[in-house]
Amino acid sequence: MPLLYSWILAEALAVHVSQTFTISSCSTRNLPLVLNAADRVLGSFQIFPTYGYGDKELKFRVLDSTDTSQYSQPIILDLGTVVNGASFDFTASRSGNHVLVFDNECGSSGSNSQKEIRLTYEITKPAVTFSKPNAARVI
Repeated sequence: MPLLYSWILAEALAVHVSQTFTISSCSTRNLPLVLNAADRVLGSFQIFPTYGYGDKELKFRVLDSTDTSQYSQPIILDLGTVVNGASFDFTASRSGNHVLVFDNECGSSGSNSQKEIRLTYEITKPAVTFSKPNAARVI
């Protein structure tokens, strides 16, 4: 009598992105991401004054902009005011459009300097599992 074994093949797919961009003083930079439900985004960014002077702070948040016809964009993650840089991690609860928001706002508590952002992130797709039940071991 053969022994029964099931076999499993799992695969996780990941996309790696690195980019550098500038945010003018008193402005916002939105970076769109199209995600599937259960996609995980893990990243970090560093903030540098463009001309070698000025502050190294801005506000960072992630929005779900999948269906904004009836609802405002829900905030998935809000790090508030970030100084020097930060790491972030979130999982999409549904498929659709998401936005990384870098806000270099003005005002008494905001910034008045242009900044360079060095961003890296990885989007990991959930593992896809294939199995073949009742696979017989060859003796």
